Amino acid sequence: MDTNCLKMINHVLVENKNWKGVNRNPISDKFHYYFEVTPAYVEALIRQAKRIRYQVYYQGTSGSKSRGDQTMMEEDEYDNRSIHCIIRYRKSSTFAGSVRIIFPDPLNARRLFPIEKNENILKDILEHLLVSREKIAEISPIVVTKEFKKRKGEANTISGV
Repeated sequence: MDTNCLKMINHVLVENKNWKGVNRNPISDKFHYYFEVTPAYVEALIRQAKRIRYQVYYQGTSGSKSRGDQTMMEEDEYDNRSIHCIIRYRKSSTFAGSVRIIFPDPLNARRLFPIEKNENILKDILEHLLVSREKIAEISPIVVTKEFKKRKGEANTISGV
């Protein structure tokens, strides 16, 4: 991934949480108060993001096993054109989840994004965008560990549902 792209991601994830004025978002402020989003610039963090995906998708479920069974990492064809991010709970420094940003294939801009393979409607919409495919990205998957999916006292609240 080129350095300009990494700078943009860092700006969105880190610097924008400190915006002042009318554009502040109270939900975003609360999120950043409790959680830290760290772009995985090094291989160890990328592996951790893939381990979190594996934990969420396969450990403790009866779902099918991924190609990463021996490494305990969930991996797919989109990883090599993605930036992975780790979401960490600030209070305990435990991992709360991960997310990745999938960029267009630099060798084939017409190569589909994951959401296009699953949703024909979205594929049609993307084909009619006024912006070129080289300038779009997909944010997926966003995964949350089981410890953060079921917070104490939220089971019967609107946020728990």
